[in-house]
Amino acid sequence: MGKKQSLSRKIVTRIAALVTGCLLILILVSVTQVTKTVGDNISGELMNLAEQNATLIGTIMDSGFYIAEDMKDYMLEVYEKNTSLQNREHKSEVYSSLDLSITHFLAENYFIMSASGAISNEKTDIAEVGIYFEPNAFDTGISTYGFHMNESQATSNSVTPMTSYSQYSNEEYYTSALNSGNVEVSLPELQPDGRWMAYISQPVIYNGETKGVFVARVVTSNFSRLKSEDSRYDSLNVSVMNQNYITIYDSEEDTFMLGSPLTAYQEKSAQAFQAEVSKGNQFSIETTRVLDNVVHMRYLYPIEVGDEVWWSQLRMTKSDYQSSTMLIAIALIAMSAMAIVVLVIGAGIIISKMLHPITNIVTATESIKNGQLNISLDTSSRDEIGILANNFIAMSSNLKGIIQETQSTLTEMSQGDFSLSKGINATYPGDFAPIKVALEEICKTLSSTLAQINVSAELVTDGSENIAKGAVELAEGATDQANIVDKFITTTEDIGNGINGTLEQVESTSQLSREAKDKASQGTDAMNKMLSSMEDIHKSSLVIAEVLKTVDSIATQTNLLALNAAIESARAGEAGKGFAVVANEIRDLANRSSQTVKEIEEIIKESLSHIAEGQNMANATEQSLQEIVQTVDKTADFFEELVVNTQAQKESLTDLLEGTQQISSVAQTTAATSEESASISQELAKQAENLNTLLKYFKFN
Repeated sequence: MGKKQSLSRKIVTRIAALVTGCLLILILVSVTQVTKTVGDNISGELMNLAEQNATLIGTIMDSGFYIAEDMKDYMLEVYEKNTSLQNREHKSEVYSSLDLSITHFLAENYFIMSASGAISNEKTDIAEVGIYFEPNAFDTGISTYGFHMNESQATSNSVTPMTSYSQYSNEEYYTSALNSGNVEVSLPELQPDGRWMAYISQPVIYNGETKGVFVARVVTSNFSRLKSEDSRYDSLNVSVMNQNYITIYDSEEDTFMLGSPLTAYQEKSAQAFQAEVSKGNQFSIETTRVLDNVVHMRYLYPIEVGDEVWWSQLRMTKSDYQSSTMLIAIALIAMSAMAIVVLVIGAGIIISKMLHPITNIVTATESIKNGQLNISLDTSSRDEIGILANNFIAMSSNLKGIIQETQSTLTEMSQGDFSLSKGINATYPGDFAPIKVALEEICKTLSSTLAQINVSAELVTDGSENIAKGAVELAEGATDQANIVDKFITTTEDIGNGINGTLEQVESTSQLSREAKDKASQGTDAMNKMLSSMEDIHKSSLVIAEVLKTVDSIATQTNLLALNAAIESARAGEAGKGFAVVANEIRDLANRSSQTVKEIEEIIKESLSHIAEGQNMANATEQSLQEIVQTVDKTADFFEELVVNTQAQKESLTDLLEGTQQISSVAQTTAATSEESASISQELAKQAENLNTLLKYFKFN
């Protein structure tokens, strides 16, 4: 058994464990919620800051877009006007030797004043404005027209004119917009004065033809005004990235044109970063740096810069991002630990004081466990502990009465008295009642059982003698039965031998029948062949008869020809005598041929008659052979069935012989068993007498 532990300590331990578990769950939920809430707040705050920076970047760049687009719109209105009839009587402020129409003069003046106002305005970030046209695009006959104004010229509204088209025609700020037909934004470039500037090039397109390009030079160094510091986050920095992933500005390095940040990310982070950027919406993302595996939290907000999308980005290390939530989590854990300690100590003191009376009850239960039912307890308390003490005293008293009466009853049983003459008088409350019923039933059942055993013993004594007598008679009958079965086996074996001989003869006869069947079938086949040959002879005879008819017809015609020849020779007189002799010979030959044909015809008719009779006889013979074959088939089938039946009789007789042998074995076994039964019955009668002697010791109803 393990070390004994007090109830108060167990309760305190369990309460402490329960409270600790609940507080741990509460802390876990709280830390999770606080972490999420703080994280969401920080993320929202940083995203708002990224949005504010995006707005500032947009404002810086929009000033350039606005001035360039405004001048473009004005120039398009000029193109809509018909200036061909206007006199060129106004001196150009850019080219002193150039005369302009009133419309173009006003346009030039508008461009100069707009550029001056945009550069001089403190709210804008424009350092230079340029106006550049294709040859003859500003006005017919003006091959070169272009100028630019910088900050030093803006105060005096002076400009620097382009003296030739080649001065600007190959510059990137001009060719990029001229060729693409779209607004182009260049990458920032470092200027001699140490500032970074980017060009915004606005093409002027009229009727599908690019007339020129208006350029605004924006000071991107002013990106340094972006908010990039916060006392709560030491690692906070901002940057600006264009749609080609080129960092235009970074506050950590305080420089421009750092190249693509993707090269600094691990491959997985770079892929996720590109996937989010491709969506074009604001987003936050974790990235891991290749150099030192530092994880950064990044917040990006899109900026529409002309036709491009730039990104305002804030970043900080993940450890810096999580520092606030970690402090809150540590504070919650510390306060919870203090609450657990105070709760456990207070609960231990209160519970120990309340459970002190249970110690006496525990001592009483130890006495009852050891078989000492005389216990004494303080029952003055009215609470559950006092009720428990009273119940223990009553339980001890009831157990004592039950045990004493059970002991008395069992003592009487051990002395052979199952009559329960003194009765059961103790109190058996509640679940103890079945004990009383069980004792009464035990005595009643044992008493009844002993009485039945006594009667059964007497019956066994009488029955065993009868069994012994019957067993002797059964043994004698079984012996006679075995002798009879042996004689039957001998007779059955003789019958079996006779059936075997019959089976051999039947099989020989069946074989002869099959051979006779084969011979008859061969005779039938030969007769069929003979009938076929006679049919062929009959057909040949008919053919010969037809040929003879033809020969007879030829002889008749020959006779007529010979007669005609004789007549003609007679007419010829002496000259025809020789021919008459030949004609007579031919007539004789024809007559003899005709006679011979008739004789052959008679012979053929007689042959056909004989052939017909032969066919009839052959058909009759074939019919007889078929009947013989059928008879032989039936005989063969009969003998085959006889063989099968004889074989079945043989098998049945074999089964009968085996069964008879089994009967003989059983009869012999029965005889032996009967002799053993007689011996056992005699022993049983002897044991029954001994049982009667033992039962006289017991007292029962």
